[in-house]
Amino acid sequence: MDVGAEAGRFSLLTSNSEATVKVIGISSYGLKRLKRKAKDLNGIQANARKMPIKEGVFDAIFMIEVLDYCAELGEASTESLGYGACCKAR
Repeated sequence: MDVGAEAGRFSLLTSNSEATVKVIGISSYGLKRLKRKAKDLNGIQANARKMPIKEGVFDAIFMIEVLDYCAELGEASTESLGYGACCKAR
């Protein structure tokens, strides 16, 4: 899962693999742009602080650029820990 996907800069790199890639983005505009680029990517419009997904569903979750824009870094990082993130907020 790519959290904060925007127009899919990093999601598109992984979509060429055999992996099933899901994306979360706060902007409907960004998700629409992504869908035009890759119809097989499934986007969810949501806030990274309260991701609408069940724990244990994804093998990996990445937030490459979204944390630059998240004032509550600890909150977003902690939220993702339940979903398999590899680092903890300090």
